[in-house]
Amino acid sequence: MNTVPEPSDNWAAIEGAPPTWIPLIPDFTGTPWADRAGYARQAAEWVWLAIGSQQPQDAASREQHVERLTTVILDAYESLSGKVLAHQTFLYIPGPEAPPLPALLGIWKSAGARDERLRYLAGADGHDAIQPPDVEEFSTEHLGSGLRVFSVSKPDEDSAELMGTLAYAFRSEAYQTDIQLRAPSYDLGLLQACADDVDEFARCIFVTPAPGAARG
Repeated sequence: MNTVPEPSDNWAAIEGAPPTWIPLIPDFTGTPWADRAGYARQAAEWVWLAIGSQQPQDAASREQHVERLTTVILDAYESLSGKVLAHQTFLYIPGPEAPPLPALLGIWKSAGARDERLRYLAGADGHDAIQPPDVEEFSTEHLGSGLRVFSVSKPDEDSAELMGTLAYAFRSEAYQTDIQLRAPSYDLGLLQACADDVDEFARCIFVTPAPGAARG
C-alpha cells in the first residue's frame, strides 16, 4: 500500500493517561494559556507533582526541576510541532531526569482491507527495518484488536544511528477510522524501558466524533 492516508472525518481522545503524557497543543485559542510558554510551565508543574515525590521538595529545588521540564517541553514543540506526520502529538516524561519520548497519533479514514492497512500503518512489513519487526496482536477496551510492532531502522542509508519505533494500529468500524500510534526514539534503551507505559497509553485512546460535529 503506497497511497497517502486520508485524514478521518472523526477524531480521537485520551482518557485516563497520567499527567506525564503531555499533549503538545497546537492552538491555544479558547484555552487558559496565552501561548506555548505558559502552557509548558503549567504542564511541567503537573509532571513534577506526578513524579517529584521522591525528589528534594524545597522550593529552590522544585523550581529548578520545573524550569528544566518547561524547557524540555518547549524544545519538543520546536522539534515536533508541525514537523511530523501526526494529528496529535504527545510527549512522555518517564522521570525527573529521564529524556522524553514523543508519541505521534494519526487519525485516518479507513481504507482498503483491514489487515493490510493495519500492517501498513504499524510498519509490520518492515520495508525500512534492519531486521524483521516484532509483530504481535494487541487489544484495548476502546479500540478492540489491532497490531503492536517494534522495529529498528536507519534514518537513511549512510546514517550510523539507529531509530527504534514502537507502533500500534487499530480500526474502528463504527467510525470508519484507522488509528495509528508511533513512539520513535534514537535511544533504544529508553524505548524499551518505556514500552509498558506506551502500551498503557495506547489503551487510553478512543475514537470520537470530530470536534464540533452535529450530534443527533
